[in-house]
Amino acid sequence: MERESNSAFQDKQPTKRELLLEKELERQKKARKEAERILEEKYLEHYNLTQQLKETNAKLEGLLMEKTSELEGVFLNILDAYMVIDLYGNVIKMNNAAIDLFGVKGRSNINLLELVHEDYFQETKKSFKKLQTLGALPNLTFTIQTRNNEEKLLSVNASIIYDRYRNPIAAQGIVKDITKENQIKELLATQRRELDVIVNKSPIAIALTKGKTLVKINQAFEDLTGYGLHELKHLDSYRILSHKEDMPLLIHKMKQLQKGVVDSFSMIKRFMRRDGSWLWGRLTVSVVRNRKGEIEFEIVLAQDISDEIRSQRKIEEQQKQLKIIVENSPLGVVLLIDDAIIKANKTFQGMTGYAEKELIGNNITSFIGNWAKSSDDEIEEDKTEYVVEFTRKNGEEVIGRTVVSDVRSNEGFILYQVIIIEDITDEIALKEQERMLIGQLESSNQSLKEYAHVVSHDLKSPLRSISALATWMYEDYKDVLDDNGKYNLTMMQEKIESMDKLIGGILNYSSINKESLKKQKVNLNRLIKEIKGVIYIPAHVIVKVVKPLPKIYGDETRFRQLFQNIISNAVVHIEKDPGLVLIDYESTKTHWQFSIQDNGVGIAPEYHKKIFKIFESVGNKEQSTGIGLSIVKKIVEIYKGEIWLESKRHKGTTFYFTIRKLEQKPK
Repeated sequence: MERESNSAFQDKQPTKRELLLEKELERQKKARKEAERILEEKYLEHYNLTQQLKETNAKLEGLLMEKTSELEGVFLNILDAYMVIDLYGNVIKMNNAAIDLFGVKGRSNINLLELVHEDYFQETKKSFKKLQTLGALPNLTFTIQTRNNEEKLLSVNASIIYDRYRNPIAAQGIVKDITKENQIKELLATQRRELDVIVNKSPIAIALTKGKTLVKINQAFEDLTGYGLHELKHLDSYRILSHKEDMPLLIHKMKQLQKGVVDSFSMIKRFMRRDGSWLWGRLTVSVVRNRKGEIEFEIVLAQDISDEIRSQRKIEEQQKQLKIIVENSPLGVVLLIDDAIIKANKTFQGMTGYAEKELIGNNITSFIGNWAKSSDDEIEEDKTEYVVEFTRKNGEEVIGRTVVSDVRSNEGFILYQVIIIEDITDEIALKEQERMLIGQLESSNQSLKEYAHVVSHDLKSPLRSISALATWMYEDYKDVLDDNGKYNLTMMQEKIESMDKLIGGILNYSSINKESLKKQKVNLNRLIKEIKGVIYIPAHVIVKVVKPLPKIYGDETRFRQLFQNIISNAVVHIEKDPGLVLIDYESTKTHWQFSIQDNGVGIAPEYHKKIFKIFESVGNKEQSTGIGLSIVKKIVEIYKGEIWLESKRHKGTTFYFTIRKLEQKPK
């Protein structure tokens, strides 16, 4: 059956479709075999790769552990503080530097925000949120208060740590303590501000230059020159601001700076100002060099010294004048240092007889050996007066009066001494002669006083006898004598009375002297009242004190003579009715000035001085001795005063006189 079947099948030819299916089946078989082959190759490749990855992973894990160990060591020993915190500020990890920085050694559960100073908490919290938003925040600064109660300013370079899904899980950062750095910056800023204030407010003109270019000038420099920085910045300021006559020296000194011979110099020069005027100034230039010795900057200081120059020139002129005065002075002038002569003028050379070269360098005591203070007190501070005796080179003896003055430094040290010496040899001789003459005069005056008393006594005795005889004759013969005889006897009595007054006046005049004056407080109002009660005042005359008179020190008897003689002289020569005598005074710094005014007959100008001389009188010579006003003048002069008068004929007379004040009763 089978053969029949095969035979039948063989005999039967396959169709076209069957052929196509067979071909398709064949292709699928081939494709399956190819796929299996490829799968086998890929599997083998995958297997090999897997094995390689396992080996690589093993290596990577080893390297990772090694690097992790290394990083852990770096993390723990890094110099800057490093820390990791969660998003709430809790510290996850920190290195040793961070532990020391925050002062939290031995503590756990640390929250960074708790360490922030309360004054900066809100600001720091905002910055922390900003970090979470941005992911990184460089140079974040905040202030903490450590557990040691120290305030520190910190700078942090912070960044966020993300998981594999880019979710923030922590923050990390390197922290630096910038407290001291910030303090230094603030100090530098303060010093810079202070320096700017000092420079800008300085009275000294200051400029900073680089080469020929001005970099900066202060207000004083603008005031000094009249130029602003913008006007001088690109100009040769040294040449513009300098007088042409000062340029050669300035250029020479600038070249020395540039060559490195000097680092600074000063000079006096004239500054030309913007308005064309100029002034004297002191210029100081200093340079700042780099390590190579090259000039980087020039510091220029300028100061107006015009007044100083004028004063110096004035002093120099005065010194020249003083030198002329000293050299030509009639007084000897010597300068000493430690008693050694350093200068002697021509007068001193003439006094001693030695030339200047013989005097210079030698001790003053070699020429003047005998010094004696003229008084125990110094004349003025640092001045002492001496009387010296020395011998000239030719052997003549000289007496001198010297004043020694100390010239001191500001610290009080004596720099040198000035001796001014006057030759008083002739003066001493004259004084000695004067002393002898005064002694002779005093002796003569005493003899005259004694003679005056004797003569007065001898004269008054016969006068009294003559007066008695005349009186007796009149009483005995008045019935016999005619009118002419009676008149002659009356005239004889008047002449005798005048003679008696003259003798009394001479005695009063001769007895007035300074030594005999008493010193007491005198009430002039009471004194005038007593005088009015003693002297004869005609009925038609009134004596009046204009205002209360002062109480003054002196001799009451002499003041009585003074006022009484003038008042008596006034009332005698008043013919007008009513007659008036006014007594007044004024006070000056040193004197009392009195006035006695009358409305009498007056005195002609030619007699204004004559009437004060002894035995001189004006008017009724029968009633005047000519001594009264002489006594007045002598008393006034004893009291260091003056007397004078103002008068016109028939217009009255005013006598003025002054008495020196004595503020307290003399001892």
